[in-house]
Amino acid sequence: MKQQLKILLITMLSVSLFTACDGKKEDFSDSIPIINSCSFYGNSGGNDSSQIIPYSSTHKMKYTLNDCYKRNDYYEAVFRSYENILGYSEYYEIEQVNYTLDELMENRVEHYHFIVMDAEGPCLPNINNDYITLVFDVETGDYWAGTNIQSLNIYGKCQNNDYDPDSQLISYVEGYWEFPEYDNFYEYLASMDWLKESANDID
Repeated sequence: MKQQLKILLITMLSVSLFTACDGKKEDFSDSIPIINSCSFYGNSGGNDSSQIIPYSSTHKMKYTLNDCYKRNDYYEAVFRSYENILGYSEYYEIEQVNYTLDELMENRVEHYHFIVMDAEGPCLPNINNDYITLVFDVETGDYWAGTNIQSLNIYGKCQNNDYDPDSQLISYVEGYWEFPEYDNFYEYLASMDWLKESANDID
């Protein structure tokens, strides 16, 4: 009986965490596509170009509990990017452009924080089905979409005067993500005092 309770508790928590990780929110989350990979591109250098050291990292999304637990910074980045783009779509002015990711970074050489998402299908609803790459600018709230990072043809300019850069999201892009103490999600659950106490109560 004790073992069955543990399994039930773990299952319930697993579903709860994965739902939160997956960004399930009625107003816009159903429109979030499956993201195959998420990349961070950042630079917080000063005015002296000799001190500027850009950084980048990429994660292949697996959509498993352990992956969500270990690299929740990437899942959270996807959710928060789409929360701005889709959740506040009325604040965006859409333009046709022709940019590459390199050009975006060159235009902001002293300071930038970009999140690049490669989707399994269309990266935005009601947009050209060939556009599977989405670039979100954490600092301005702007975004670009295209067939790949070499061909970004849609520009969504954020018109929300109240937009405030997400400092936690910026820290994720900069690599300041504290890896979980435990090796996997199940070890994390097993470490919880309340879980141990619940099992003891049944004894």
